[in-house]
Amino acid sequence: MGGSEEASGKVGELPRRQFVRLSGVAGTAAFLAGTGTGKNLAPVTSGACPPGAAPCPAPSALCGHPGDSGPRVFLWEAVQVCEGTKPPPPFVVSLQTTPNYVILHGNPRTEHNFLLVPSCRISGIECPFIWGPTAYPGYWNDAWEQAQPGGAAPVKYPSIGLGINSTQTRQQDQLHIHMAGILSGVQGQLNALEAVGRITSDRAKWPVQVVPVTGRDPKTGNAVTRHYRALILRDKTDLRENLFMLLGDHVPEAAMHRADQMLVVTPRSAGGFYVLNSDPVSVPGGGTGTADFLLVYA
Repeated sequence: MGGSEEASGKVGELPRRQFVRLSGVAGTAAFLAGTGTGKNLAPVTSGACPPGAAPCPAPSALCGHPGDSGPRVFLWEAVQVCEGTKPPPPFVVSLQTTPNYVILHGNPRTEHNFLLVPSCRISGIECPFIWGPTAYPGYWNDAWEQAQPGGAAPVKYPSIGLGINSTQTRQQDQLHIHMAGILSGVQGQLNALEAVGRITSDRAKWPVQVVPVTGRDPKTGNAVTRHYRALILRDKTDLRENLFMLLGDHVPEAAMHRADQMLVVTPRSAGGFYVLNSDPVSVPGGGTGTADFLLVYA
Protein backbone atom coordinates (compact mmCIF):
# COMPACT_ATOMS: atom_id res chain seq x y z
CA MET A 1 0.00 0.00 0.00
CA GLY A 2 1.10 3.59 0.16
CA GLY A 3 4.23 4.32 2.17
CA SER A 4 6.92 1.83 3.06
CA GLU A 5 5.82 -1.80 3.26
CA GLU A 6 7.73 -3.33 6.14
CA ALA A 7 5.91 -6.12 7.94
CA SER A 8 3.84 -5.33 11.00
CA GLY A 9 5.64 -5.79 14.29
CA LYS A 10 3.00 -7.99 15.97
CA VAL A 11 1.30 -11.17 14.87
CA GLY A 12 -2.35 -10.46 14.13
CA GLU A 13 -1.88 -6.69 14.24
CA LEU A 14 -3.66 -4.70 11.54
CA PRO A 15 -1.24 -3.23 8.99
CA ARG A 16 0.13 0.05 10.28
CA ARG A 17 -0.80 1.85 7.09
CA GLN A 18 -4.10 0.13 6.37
CA PHE A 19 -6.44 2.35 4.35
CA VAL A 20 -9.27 2.35 6.84
CA ARG A 21 -8.48 2.46 10.52
CA LEU A 22 -10.96 -0.15 11.63
CA SER A 23 -10.49 0.90 15.24
CA GLY A 24 -11.48 4.49 14.43
CA VAL A 25 -14.71 6.24 15.32
CA ALA A 26 -17.72 5.23 13.23
CA GLY A 27 -18.33 7.63 10.40
CA THR A 28 -14.68 8.67 10.12
CA ALA A 29 -13.69 10.52 6.95
CA ALA A 30 -12.87 8.55 3.82
CA PHE A 31 -9.38 7.46 2.93
CA LEU A 32 -10.70 6.67 -0.55
CA ALA A 33 -12.77 9.31 -2.29
CA GLY A 34 -14.35 9.87 -5.69
CA THR A 35 -16.95 7.97 -7.65
CA GLY A 36 -17.88 4.35 -8.05
CA THR A 37 -20.79 3.53 -5.75
CA GLY A 38 -24.43 2.94 -6.47
CA LYS A 39 -24.01 -0.18 -8.59
CA ASN A 40 -26.23 -3.22 -8.37
CA LEU A 41 -24.61 -5.77 -6.09
CA ALA A 42 -23.67 -9.23 -7.29
CA PRO A 43 -22.11 -12.10 -5.35
CA VAL A 44 -18.45 -12.93 -5.87
CA THR A 45 -18.40 -16.61 -6.74
CA SER A 46 -15.33 -17.04 -8.95
CA GLY A 47 -12.14 -15.37 -10.10
CA ALA A 48 -13.96 -13.77 -13.02
CA CYS A 49 -13.74 -10.04 -13.59
CA PRO A 50 -16.66 -7.75 -14.49
CA PRO A 51 -18.19 -7.90 -18.00
CA GLY A 52 -15.79 -6.64 -20.65
CA ALA A 53 -12.71 -7.38 -18.58
CA ALA A 54 -9.67 -9.42 -19.56
CA PRO A 55 -9.45 -13.01 -18.24
CA CYS A 56 -8.68 -13.59 -14.57
CA PRO A 57 -6.63 -16.41 -13.06
CA ALA A 58 -8.35 -19.47 -11.70
CA PRO A 59 -8.48 -19.44 -7.89
CA SER A 60 -5.34 -21.00 -6.44
CA ALA A 61 -2.96 -20.86 -3.51
CA LEU A 62 -0.53 -18.63 -5.43
CA CYS A 63 -3.07 -16.27 -6.98
CA GLY A 64 -5.66 -16.19 -4.22
CA HIS A 65 -9.37 -16.99 -3.91
CA PRO A 66 -12.24 -14.51 -4.37
CA GLY A 67 -13.56 -15.38 -0.92
CA ASP A 68 -10.34 -14.39 0.84
CA SER A 69 -10.82 -11.90 3.66
CA GLY A 70 -8.91 -10.28 6.48
CA PRO A 71 -6.68 -7.24 7.01
CA ARG A 72 -4.10 -8.34 4.44
CA VAL A 73 -6.69 -8.43 1.65
CA PHE A 74 -8.34 -5.12 2.40
CA LEU A 75 -7.48 -3.91 -1.11
CA TRP A 76 -9.35 -6.87 -2.61
CA GLU A 77 -12.35 -6.06 -0.47
CA ALA A 78 -12.13 -2.42 -1.59
CA VAL A 79 -12.07 -3.54 -5.23
CA GLN A 80 -15.25 -5.54 -4.71
CA VAL A 81 -16.93 -2.50 -3.18
CA CYS A 82 -15.86 -0.31 -6.10
CA GLU A 83 -16.97 -2.91 -8.64
CA GLY A 84 -20.34 -3.26 -6.92
CA THR A 85 -20.02 -6.83 -5.67
CA LYS A 86 -20.01 -5.87 -2.00
CA PRO A 87 -22.16 -3.33 -0.15
CA PRO A 88 -20.44 0.07 -0.17
CA PRO A 89 -19.59 1.37 3.31
CA PRO A 90 -19.19 5.14 3.26
CA PHE A 91 -15.39 5.07 3.53
CA VAL A 92 -14.59 2.85 0.51
CA VAL A 93 -15.04 4.58 -2.84
CA SER A 94 -12.80 4.52 -5.90
CA LEU A 95 -11.31 7.41 -7.83
CA GLN A 96 -11.84 5.43 -11.03
CA THR A 97 -13.52 2.11 -11.76
CA THR A 98 -12.88 0.17 -14.98
CA PRO A 99 -13.56 -3.46 -15.94
CA ASN A 100 -9.88 -4.31 -15.36
CA TYR A 101 -8.84 -2.22 -12.36
CA VAL A 102 -9.76 0.48 -9.88
CA ILE A 103 -7.76 3.54 -8.83
CA LEU A 104 -7.53 4.31 -5.11
CA HIS A 105 -5.81 6.77 -2.82
CA GLY A 106 -2.77 5.50 -0.99
CA ASN A 107 -2.07 6.03 2.68
CA PRO A 108 -0.83 8.55 3.66
CA ARG A 109 -3.26 10.41 1.47
CA THR A 110 -1.21 12.92 -0.51
CA GLU A 111 -1.22 14.36 -4.01
CA HIS A 112 1.47 11.88 -5.07
CA ASN A 113 0.31 8.58 -3.61
CA PHE A 114 -2.21 6.45 -5.49
CA LEU A 115 -2.74 2.79 -6.35
CA LEU A 116 -3.93 0.83 -9.35
CA VAL A 117 -5.54 -2.40 -8.14
CA PRO A 118 -6.69 -5.14 -10.57
CA SER A 119 -10.34 -6.18 -10.58
CA CYS A 120 -9.18 -9.80 -10.72
CA ARG A 121 -8.33 -11.60 -7.50
CA ILE A 122 -4.54 -11.61 -7.86
CA SER A 123 -2.56 -11.96 -4.65
CA GLY A 124 0.58 -10.33 -6.00
CA ILE A 125 3.66 -10.65 -8.17
CA GLU A 126 4.00 -14.35 -7.29
CA CYS A 127 0.84 -15.25 -9.24
CA PRO A 128 2.06 -17.13 -12.37
CA PHE A 129 -0.95 -15.98 -14.39
CA ILE A 130 0.20 -12.35 -14.64
CA TRP A 131 3.51 -13.50 -16.13
CA GLY A 132 1.70 -15.11 -19.07
CA PRO A 133 0.10 -14.04 -22.36
CA THR A 134 -3.55 -14.16 -21.28
CA ALA A 135 -3.23 -11.64 -18.44
CA TYR A 136 -4.32 -8.05 -18.96
CA PRO A 137 -1.18 -6.36 -20.35
CA GLY A 138 -2.14 -2.77 -19.65
CA TYR A 139 -1.75 -2.37 -15.88
CA TRP A 140 1.54 -0.44 -16.12
CA ASN A 141 0.56 1.72 -19.08
CA ASP A 142 -2.81 2.50 -17.52
CA ALA A 143 -1.16 3.40 -14.22
CA TRP A 144 1.09 5.81 -16.10
CA GLU A 145 -1.83 7.36 -18.00
CA GLN A 146 -4.01 7.67 -14.90
CA ALA A 147 -1.12 9.40 -13.09
CA GLN A 148 -0.90 12.12 -15.75
CA PRO A 149 -2.69 15.50 -15.60
CA GLY A 150 -6.28 14.80 -16.55
CA GLY A 151 -6.08 11.22 -15.30
CA ALA A 152 -8.04 9.85 -12.37
CA ALA A 153 -5.05 10.23 -10.03
CA PRO A 154 -2.66 12.90 -11.30
CA VAL A 155 0.60 12.56 -9.39
CA LYS A 156 1.74 16.03 -8.40
CA TYR A 157 5.48 15.63 -7.99
CA PRO A 158 8.53 16.67 -10.04
CA SER A 159 8.62 13.21 -11.60
CA ILE A 160 6.56 10.02 -11.38
CA GLY A 161 7.54 6.55 -10.26
CA LEU A 162 5.45 3.40 -10.63
CA GLY A 163 6.32 0.46 -8.42
CA ILE A 164 5.38 -2.96 -7.13
CA ASN A 165 6.79 -4.83 -4.15
CA SER A 166 7.71 -8.43 -3.50
CA THR A 167 5.64 -10.83 -1.44
CA GLN A 168 7.96 -10.43 1.56
CA THR A 169 7.94 -6.62 1.66
CA ARG A 170 4.29 -5.78 0.98
CA GLN A 171 1.51 -5.53 3.53
CA GLN A 172 -1.45 -6.21 1.22
CA ASP A 173 -1.99 -9.52 -0.56
CA GLN A 174 -3.78 -8.04 -3.56
CA LEU A 175 -1.71 -6.95 -6.55
CA HIS A 176 -1.30 -3.18 -6.62
CA ILE A 177 0.91 -0.77 -8.51
CA HIS A 178 2.04 2.30 -6.64
CA MET A 179 1.63 5.58 -8.52
CA ALA A 180 3.91 7.94 -6.63
CA GLY A 181 6.77 10.39 -6.80
CA ILE A 182 10.27 9.20 -7.67
CA LEU A 183 13.02 10.20 -5.27
CA SER A 184 15.05 13.20 -6.41
CA GLY A 185 18.36 12.14 -7.90
CA VAL A 186 17.32 8.67 -9.06
CA GLN A 187 16.79 9.65 -12.68
CA GLY A 188 20.07 11.60 -12.70
CA GLN A 189 21.90 8.47 -11.57
CA LEU A 190 20.24 6.41 -14.30
CA ASN A 191 21.06 9.04 -16.94
CA ALA A 192 24.72 8.93 -15.89
CA LEU A 193 24.81 5.14 -15.98
CA GLU A 194 23.25 5.14 -19.44
CA ALA A 195 25.82 7.70 -20.64
CA VAL A 196 28.68 5.31 -19.85
CA GLY A 197 26.95 2.36 -21.51
CA ARG A 198 25.79 0.50 -18.41
CA ILE A 199 22.11 0.61 -19.37
CA THR A 200 20.71 -0.06 -22.86
CA SER A 201 17.45 -1.06 -24.49
CA ASP A 202 18.87 -4.47 -25.49
CA ARG A 203 16.49 -6.81 -23.71
CA ALA A 204 18.90 -9.71 -23.99
CA LYS A 205 21.28 -7.77 -21.73
CA TRP A 206 18.72 -7.02 -19.04
CA PRO A 207 19.92 -9.85 -16.72
CA VAL A 208 23.50 -8.50 -16.66
CA GLN A 209 22.82 -4.76 -16.64
CA VAL A 210 23.04 -4.60 -12.85
CA VAL A 211 23.62 -1.07 -11.59
CA PRO A 212 23.85 0.60 -8.17
CA VAL A 213 21.19 3.20 -7.38
CA THR A 214 21.20 5.20 -4.18
CA GLY A 215 17.80 5.78 -2.65
CA ARG A 216 16.47 6.47 0.82
CA ASP A 217 15.53 4.18 3.66
CA PRO A 218 11.86 5.06 4.33
CA LYS A 219 12.21 4.21 8.03
CA THR A 220 15.38 6.16 8.85
CA GLY A 221 15.66 8.65 6.00
CA ASN A 222 19.26 7.59 5.46
CA ALA A 223 20.77 7.08 2.02
CA VAL A 224 20.87 3.44 0.97
CA THR A 225 22.33 1.86 -2.17
CA ARG A 226 20.87 -1.25 -3.74
CA HIS A 227 21.54 -2.97 -7.05
CA TYR A 228 18.97 -3.23 -9.81
CA ARG A 229 18.69 -4.85 -13.23
CA ALA A 230 18.05 -1.87 -15.49
CA LEU A 231 16.45 -1.68 -18.92
CA ILE A 232 15.45 1.18 -21.21
CA LEU A 233 12.09 1.23 -22.97
CA ARG A 234 12.81 3.84 -25.63
CA ASP A 235 9.28 4.29 -26.89
CA LYS A 236 6.36 5.34 -24.71
CA THR A 237 4.22 2.67 -26.38
CA ASP A 238 6.54 -0.05 -25.03
CA LEU A 239 4.88 0.40 -21.65
CA ARG A 240 1.78 -1.21 -23.13
CA GLU A 241 3.55 -4.55 -22.91
CA ASN A 242 2.96 -6.86 -19.99
CA LEU A 243 6.07 -5.98 -17.95
CA PHE A 244 5.73 -9.10 -15.82
CA MET A 245 5.87 -11.25 -18.94
CA LEU A 246 8.72 -9.13 -20.35
CA LEU A 247 10.70 -9.70 -17.16
CA GLY A 248 10.03 -13.44 -17.14
CA ASP A 249 10.96 -13.81 -20.81
CA HIS A 250 14.32 -12.05 -20.47
CA VAL A 251 15.48 -12.53 -16.87
CA PRO A 252 15.53 -16.23 -15.98
CA GLU A 253 16.46 -15.56 -12.36
CA ALA A 254 13.36 -13.42 -11.92
CA ALA A 255 11.17 -16.12 -13.45
CA MET A 256 12.63 -18.63 -10.98
CA HIS A 257 11.98 -16.39 -7.97
CA ARG A 258 8.77 -14.55 -8.86
CA ALA A 259 7.70 -13.86 -5.31
CA ASP A 260 10.96 -12.04 -4.53
CA GLN A 261 10.76 -9.51 -7.36
CA MET A 262 10.16 -5.77 -7.31
CA LEU A 263 9.73 -3.44 -10.28
CA VAL A 264 10.00 0.33 -10.65
CA VAL A 265 9.23 2.34 -13.79
CA THR A 266 10.21 5.98 -14.17
CA PRO A 267 10.44 8.33 -17.17
CA ARG A 268 13.71 8.77 -19.06
CA SER A 269 14.73 12.34 -19.88
CA ALA A 270 15.46 11.38 -23.50
CA GLY A 271 12.04 9.75 -23.86
CA GLY A 272 10.62 6.40 -22.90
CA PHE A 273 11.21 4.80 -19.52
CA TYR A 274 13.71 3.14 -17.25
CA VAL A 275 12.57 -0.20 -15.82
CA LEU A 276 14.32 -1.38 -12.66
CA ASN A 277 14.01 -4.90 -11.28
CA SER A 278 15.64 -6.38 -8.22
CA ASP A 279 15.36 -9.06 -5.58
CA PRO A 280 17.38 -9.99 -2.47
CA VAL A 281 18.06 -13.51 -3.75
CA SER A 282 19.72 -13.40 -7.17
CA VAL A 283 20.92 -9.83 -7.78
CA PRO A 284 24.70 -9.53 -7.30
CA GLY A 285 26.00 -6.75 -5.09
CA GLY A 286 22.93 -6.65 -2.87
CA GLY A 287 19.42 -6.38 -4.28
CA THR A 288 16.08 -5.55 -2.73
CA GLY A 289 12.48 -6.71 -2.87
CA THR A 290 10.96 -3.29 -2.24
CA ALA A 291 10.29 -0.22 -4.36
CA ASP A 292 10.14 1.93 -1.24
CA PHE A 293 13.80 2.94 -1.42
CA LEU A 294 13.03 4.84 -4.64
CA LEU A 295 9.43 6.04 -4.35
CA VAL A 296 8.02 8.98 -2.38
CA TYR A 297 4.56 8.72 -0.86
CA ALA A 298 4.37 11.30 1.95
